[in-house]
Amino acid sequence: MDKVLVLGAGHCQVNLIKALKQRGCTVVVADYYENSPGKALADKGHLVSTFDEEGVLKVAREEGVKALFTLGTDQPVRTMGYVGEKLGLRNFLTYDKALDLTDKKRMKLTFTRHQIPTAAYQFIGRQIRPEEIHLKYPLVIKPLDSQGQRGVFLVRDFQELQAAIPVSFNFTRQEEVLLEDFYPSDEITVSGWVKDGKTTIFTVVDRETFNEGNHIGICRGHRYPSRFFDAMKDEITALTHKIVRDFEIPEGPIYFQFLIGAEGVKVNEIAARIGGAYEDEYIPLVTGVDMLKLLIEETLEPGESLEFDQASLFKVRTHAYIHLLFAPQGKIMALPRLEGIQGVRRSRFFVRTGMVLPPIENATQRIGYAMVFAADSRELEQRNRHFMSVYQEQLEVDSEG
Repeated sequence: MDKVLVLGAGHCQVNLIKALKQRGCTVVVADYYENSPGKALADKGHLVSTFDEEGVLKVAREEGVKALFTLGTDQPVRTMGYVGEKLGLRNFLTYDKALDLTDKKRMKLTFTRHQIPTAAYQFIGRQIRPEEIHLKYPLVIKPLDSQGQRGVFLVRDFQELQAAIPVSFNFTRQEEVLLEDFYPSDEITVSGWVKDGKTTIFTVVDRETFNEGNHIGICRGHRYPSRFFDAMKDEITALTHKIVRDFEIPEGPIYFQFLIGAEGVKVNEIAARIGGAYEDEYIPLVTGVDMLKLLIEETLEPGESLEFDQASLFKVRTHAYIHLLFAPQGKIMALPRLEGIQGVRRSRFFVRTGMVLPPIENATQRIGYAMVFAADSRELEQRNRHFMSVYQEQLEVDSEG
């Protein structure tokens, strides 16, 4: 029986923990929350941050694990690279390569070096003068090593930038943060797999977002297939393959975010992981490819080769929208009944009545999800409108609670 270590025990990692248990693995988790849902499912839990490379290394060494896993989150990929190299465990990426894909400074500089289109940027410290800003407002400030839109703000002038800088630095371990042009655009996400340097794209989806004050880019849903897919399939495919080549990604999952606006396609961020919008659940339903099974098998018992039919994967057989659910600040008085709503095939709430919700600031505050399926785009929009009508009508939050 294989003993494995999962980095993270939140809602995004629950399916991974369950799948590993079903395979017969002994599952150890590392997570810095005492009551993470995955800890109740795992065989053993450690109160260690997934950002803590030395702490996770100590756990992995003491437990004698055979393999490391994560799902739906960026920074543990870096920790996996570090621990994997120290202990000689199989990993998709070296530590150095993992840094390229988790450190936004290294990522942006690699974009520039290889002429991969991206928004203009600069790196700034805690103290900066107006004349040192080389970009034009509005701008976006981001930590270099955070995730889930934490510490990400839209700033319209130097005064707003000054207010955002210390908050953004609260979410990083580094001495700089990223400042980049705000590019008015639609967002798409590309999910796929690399094996022996060969890239296969599984899905291209619209990543729809909302803003809450100056907190921007909070994802509210994924639409499959993307509205841009038919017209831009070749360009999206070529750019995806170029990124894999230029970053020298040898194998494993990929999750790329592109921006499409008046100046064409620009790359926002890239990651070497399965996405955090429950791609492990909806990608099998729309393509037949079980990414979670693929992740486990290619980590524990990798095959000599993988064969995918890209043309077949690009054929759209169903349409889907993955609603990432949020609620306003206040006490939850009633939650909607999502089961039975037309088109809903998967749904889950992470909260219960009586809980008090804080103001929405980032993607970690979603309260659940629901997957709506339909035969075509028109039917999907109709079902989405009905779903949101029911959701908003039945959700009760006491703003004074």
